[in-house]
Amino acid sequence: MDVAAARLLVPFRDGTEAATVAFDEGAGFPSSYRVPRFRSRGPKVGWRVDVREWARIAGIAWPRRVVVTWADEPGPWYVLPTDRVELDVDADDALNRARVALVEAS
Repeated sequence: MDVAAARLLVPFRDGTEAATVAFDEGAGFPSSYRVPRFRSRGPKVGWRVDVREWARIAGIAWPRRVVVTWADEPGPWYVLPTDRVELDVDADDALNRARVALVEAS
């Protein structure tokens, strides 16, 4: 790696996954996260998350646009724009619904 990127070993199941995080050299914020991932079946495929724009929202730095792309596809798989951030919001109900949805999907 170099001054603009870092290799991370992220805990996964009984081992670790190696990921690469690149940083915007000017701002110092993360600009991409790359890791091989399983899709639904078959071998792992390169997966990249790009932060295309950072902004200050509600006084904090926040990724304004995130784009996720599989290495074997021509375009983005998912685009997440962020238009607003709310601080000090009780998120317990939303997190519980997400946990239930994840359990039901697996």
